Amino acid sequence: MTWNAIDFVGKAFGMSKGVEFVDLPPSELQVWQAAVIPVIDDYVKRMVDKGFSEAEVKGWIKFLRERSDFWTKKQITLRIPSAVGPPEVRPEASIIK
Repeated sequence: MTWNAIDFVGKAFGMSKGVEFVDLPPSELQVWQAAVIPVIDDYVKRMVDKGFSEAEVKGWIKFLRERSDFWTKKQITLRIPSAVGPPEVRPEASIIK
């Protein structure tokens, strides 16, 4: 996939410039997920203010989450390499810490 190829080039360039890439541990991921709740709530409010129903906007968000989960699982199943995706598809995961 083109976007994956670009990610590999970009990550290699960053590493050549001394950029440190850090993966969030599961406990920190939960902190970030909690931190974005107000951002999502604000988005819902702004879209409702523009005339969309709250249920419709929350439906969009639910759909995006479901599709993201679906395609991440597909990526793992199909072994599509990724520079920043799930650990199972990162060829250099054992090299980058």
